[in-house]
Amino acid sequence: TYQAYENLYCLIGYRIYVEKDKIKNNVKCRICGLLGMFVANTIRFFAQYDLLKKDVNNEYFYYWRTAVGCAFTISFILFFLSFDIKNRNIKIIINYIGAQTFFIYLIHMLTYAIVDKYIGRENIVQFWGDGTKGLVIYCIMYPIIIFGIALCIKCIWDLICYGLKLIGSKMWGNNNEM
Repeated sequence: TYQAYENLYCLIGYRIYVEKDKIKNNVKCRICGLLGMFVANTIRFFAQYDLLKKDVNNEYFYYWRTAVGCAFTISFILFFLSFDIKNRNIKIIINYIGAQTFFIYLIHMLTYAIVDKYIGRENIVQFWGDGTKGLVIYCIMYPIIIFGIALCIKCIWDLICYGLKLIGSKMWGNNNEM
């Protein structure tokens, strides 16, 4: 099933790429994307919430290879492609985050494992409140926290690389072959 979702992502991604000009500024795509995100996330939330009540370590619906994850991703892409962003600063921020997503994808499981090991899911749920309230906030906030931490790691990595490049250029001249 894992390969089936990868193939589905590729086929639908190609189709969206081919039709991207028709999607831009299309209100129907925007509404379908928003509704699709809402429905998929609602299904995913309640399904994951039900699993977490039984076993706090069961994270099946967090994976994007599920049908619900696939539906959410497609809806997410449709929704955001339907906008024509004209503000230069917002474009810069979106382009920066977009350029970092592969690195974030590569390290998010490591980030997840470290946060899980040193803080623990049970502690996070208890921090936001025992019972239903804590699980609800956990289901919503945990992916955002992992993404934020991974993005911060990437920013720190970029600053270190930039600093090393500056130091290297001062020590060995203006050699750009790094």
